[in-house]
Formats: sequence, C-alpha cells, structure tokens
Amino acid sequence: MQMIVWGSYVRKKVVGTGEFHCPGCGQQRDYKLQRPKKWGHLYWIPLIPMQEFDR
Repeated sequence: MQMIVWGSYVRKKVVGTGEFHCPGCGQQRDYKLQRPKKWGHLYWIPLIPMQEFDR
C-alpha cells in the first residue's frame, strides 16, 4: 500500500516595498506589500494554484 501526500498551503509573494509615516510612534517605517495565494501540493511540490487573496 502506498501513501500519497496531498495538501494545501498559502505562500506570500512580495509585490512591493516602501516606507510610511507611523502616526503611533512618529517614525518612518518599512513595509512589504504581499500577495497571498493558496496552492495545492503533492509531496510538498506546489502544483495547482487554488485561490488568490486580497493584498
């Protein structure tokens, strides 16, 4: 009997970076704009893009 390992996970791709002024501490802060996407995988190899979320 063989076991097939199938599952899904969310990967986050960085699509932009920059700086903004934080009103809480009053300093310039770095940020990364990320785009999360859910992938179906077989043996931890991403094969099928399943769902894309808002940034």
